[in-house]
Amino acid sequence: MLSMKKIDLIRKYKFDLDMPVRTISYKLDVSPTSIYKYLRTDDFSEMLKKPRKKRPSKMEKYEPIIREWLIEDKTRHYKQRHTAKRVYDRLNEMYDDFDVCYSTVAATFRRIKSEVYYVCREYAPLRHIPGEAQVDLGNCNFVENGIKYKGYYIVMSFPYSNIAFCQLLKSKNVQCIVQGMKNIFEFIGGVPHEITFDNESGIVKCLGEKITKRVENELFLRFKNHYDFRCKYCNSHSPNQKGHVEGKIGYLRRNLFVP
Repeated sequence: MLSMKKIDLIRKYKFDLDMPVRTISYKLDVSPTSIYKYLRTDDFSEMLKKPRKKRPSKMEKYEPIIREWLIEDKTRHYKQRHTAKRVYDRLNEMYDDFDVCYSTVAATFRRIKSEVYYVCREYAPLRHIPGEAQVDLGNCNFVENGIKYKGYYIVMSFPYSNIAFCQLLKSKNVQCIVQGMKNIFEFIGGVPHEITFDNESGIVKCLGEKITKRVENELFLRFKNHYDFRCKYCNSHSPNQKGHVEGKIGYLRRNLFVP
């Protein structure tokens, strides 16, 4: 069927301009038979399409058991949970007449998993005050005196002024961390009044599954009181609470520590 725009031109050329059918056919590249057809037509209502019958999915009868497995997985360690491949293999073992391809099982698995693990998180906007800093560690390889080390780098960032400083470390124990921070303090000629840290094992020991108590390392406590700054620790699995230094970790890695 021709587009309504072309049909409108055909009727316009013929009825308004009295153009011959052969000329219209040549001008619009439409056969004369089609032109006569649309000139005789007086009902241009859109034909309603019959709704396509939805075929039942082969996975419908297996969805309840997949959902049951995923709900049980929420009580297990995240590394011990079902994958799409494992679900496909288990269904193959359980049902002799199972004839669904892996891609269909994987698509159903992703859909049900998104429903079972759906979490709506809300975050409050962060307010950064001058003089506050964030500290975090990143992994990198570096060479010193011809020897290659698989080490770390400590980054101290200042969200208010959007600036960051880093130091290379051979380890991430408390001695290396405080030495790196000391070097940064001396370089910038000052000490921030509050620093936000991750729950780094070299600095603080977390007690309880939900971190009900933190015990700071004694050497770090001496360092903190010597330089007189306050510490603030992020919640577990909440890197968004120190998003500025997380961004600087990636920026410095890509620009300084990539061979």
